[in-house]
Amino acid sequence: VAKCFPLAILSFQIQSMKPDTKIYEAAIERCGVRPESIFFMDDKIENVAGALATGIDAVLFRDAAELMDQLNQRGVIV
Repeated sequence: VAKCFPLAILSFQIQSMKPDTKIYEAAIERCGVRPESIFFMDDKIENVAGALATGIDAVLFRDAAELMDQLNQRGVIV
């Protein structure tokens, strides 16, 4: 997983937890890209809503097959 996602945002470092927008804003800043180019998936709708509020491309996790489909739709090869 670390090879696919070399950047981690840890809540204790940011002093913020999902769904607070501060943690998503930190991720956007650290990535150095536009929010809509960041993909976020979570099994809690409030966390998805927090990401969406900052412009991040976010979807609700339901199962692994859907995750693979969502990644494939975005051109991520896994």
